[in-house]
Amino acid sequence: MKYKAPSQVRSVKFMPFEDVMAIGHDRGYSQIVAPGTGEANFDAFEANPFETTKQRQESLVHGLL
Repeated sequence: MKYKAPSQVRSVKFMPFEDVMAIGHDRGYSQIVAPGTGEANFDAFEANPFETTKQRQESLVHGLL
């Protein structure tokens, strides 16, 4: 897939479980559709697929206590 950014690309992020890619560049922010980047089915065995790093750390400490 090719994308011509209007200026130098600074960051690229994928949105979880979606086919959207966010691109940050010198002139602002763009979103493009990136087919196949989203995961169609999330892992049902995972307790919280959207948990943050802080939440994961807290649950680990809680489990150890």
